[in-house]
Amino acid sequence: MTFGAVGTGTGLTVVSDTQLTVTCPARGAFGGASTDTVNCTVTSAGGTSLPLGAPTQYTYYDVPTVTGLAPTSGSVGDSVTVTGTNLVDVSSVSFTPTGGGVSVEATFSSFSATNLVTSVPAGLAAGTYDIQATTPGGQTTVVAGDVFSVV
Repeated sequence: MTFGAVGTGTGLTVVSDTQLTVTCPARGAFGGASTDTVNCTVTSAGGTSLPLGAPTQYTYYDVPTVTGLAPTSGSVGDSVTVTGTNLVDVSSVSFTPTGGGVSVEATFSSFSATNLVTSVPAGLAAGTYDIQATTPGGQTTVVAGDVFSVV
């Protein structure tokens, strides 16, 4: 099975006449784009499949990053704008104590590949927290620019 220009998958297993499993090849640098959708084709003794749009495509997501917060401190219920890169298709936002501990999920609205707005979740004690976003490309790493202080 080939994933566009990215390459050939590995570990191909035929599950049935209509289903395969395969490990996708790793995608290199994205060059500024947050996603890359490629056509997938299967080659067998009968020939090579034709690209049929969305049902035969795979989307790669670049790893998201957080580069800043506005504001950097506030109270439970306040809104925080998170800026970064590759914030496409965010599935969750969490506040994790900077010294370690249990993450608390927060509500959010995603606006673009470079920002989202989240609310400081109920139950957080005063202290500092890393705000992390999760997308299909992974979870943002902890950086100095993601620290929020609950006052």
